[in-house]
Order: sequence, then C-alpha cells, then structure tokens
Amino acid sequence: MTVRGTCRRTFFHDRGANARLGPEHFDFSATGARYFYLGYLLLLDRLDAPGADGYPEARDLLQRARAGGLLTCLDCVSAAGDLFRSTVAPVLPEVDMLFVNDFEAEQLARISIGRGAELDRRAVEVAARALVGFGVRGWVVLHFPEGACACSGAGEIVWQAAVNVGRSLVKSAVGAGDALAAGVLFGLHEGWPMARSLELGVCAAATSLLHPTCSQSVLPAAECLAFGRARGFAVVP
Repeated sequence: MTVRGTCRRTFFHDRGANARLGPEHFDFSATGARYFYLGYLLLLDRLDAPGADGYPEARDLLQRARAGGLLTCLDCVSAAGDLFRSTVAPVLPEVDMLFVNDFEAEQLARISIGRGAELDRRAVEVAARALVGFGVRGWVVLHFPEGACACSGAGEIVWQAAVNVGRSLVKSAVGAGDALAAGVLFGLHEGWPMARSLELGVCAAATSLLHPTCSQSVLPAAECLAFGRARGFAVVP
C-alpha cells in the first residue's frame, strides 16, 4: 500500500507458502544457473528457524547452493531489529553477495549511517566493511534513497549516486530495492565491473518508481541506463 501524498509504502501480507518453504524444496544438482538469489530472509519461517546445528536452515541451503557451483545472493526484509543478529548474521559466511538497505545495515552492523542531508559517507563505508566482516564472501551492496555503496571482500569501495527522477514522476517506491538488485546482478552476470553494475542498479530502481506496481515500468537494461543518464545523478552528501 502506497500513501499518495508521500509515496511511502507498507505491506500487509499472509506468510502463506513462504512459511512452508524448506530445504527439501531445492535441488541444485541439475541447474545450469550461475546465481542463487534467496529473498527474503526474515519472511521465510522454516528457513529462518534453527536446524539441528543451531544455525538458521537458510545457512545449510546456501551452503548447498555454493557446493552446487552457484554464487549465492541474499536479501532480507526490514523486520524487527533483534532478528538481524540472530537470523541474518549466522548465514552470511555462505553468502557471496548481500543486498541491504540503510535500516537493515544499521541493525546488522549497529552503526548509524544517517539520513538525507545527514548521510554519513564514512559511516556507510564502515557499516559496509562491518557486514563484510560477518563473512560475506563477495560484495555487500548497501542502498539508500541517495544511492548505493558496494564493498568487496577485499575492501574495495564503489559509490553510485541515485538518479534525479523528480518528485512529480514518482508513483511508488515499492520494489525499488528489488529493481536495484536485479540491475546489479544483471551487470555482474554479464561480466561488467561493479561500478557499471551499480549504475544499472540505480537506473533500474529509478524506472521502477514510475508506476505504482513493483516492476511494470522497469525498462530493458540499455533503456534503464539511458533514462538515468538523461535525468542525471544526484550528489551523495
């Protein structure tokens, strides 16, 4: 549900099949895919729950995916803060790429990164490196309204400012984080460097804002990039 005046959104949902999804529903032995994207932790009751080893079942699932030759990608929902350390942190050593928004990053890293004009670039980088320190193997992509910051396991930092969409064009922010993740993963899948992949990510997120649904206005990759470059990019504080 999106508030017309502010474009802020909230979700009303029934767990449904999400609550029943378990490790037995996955078979990585015959897939030709390169990436396994799990979304969303903290909304998957069985995979969130601890298994026989005390770790969330999702950890074993991600480990199996990696053993099957896939790169693992993880996203979670902005749920109650205490769940991040107990449910998300233990699975991160089996994650090759982690996507988090500012709230989620703060809950995991316990570092305030600020908001809007008060966004603290140094704190963002410290938080991203802290998340890598939880065991993420490849990249942490930390995104927020002003843009995104990616940090590699080797400590490389890549920044990308958001597109200047313009308030009058925004119909809803629902799905923007998912569009960003899709753009980044598409770029990496095609062998692009992280800087170009992040640019596509923010451009895909920008086009998703143009329609009330999650994805109806998301354009093909080249058109997303053209839209973003035509509108220009904001300056990250």
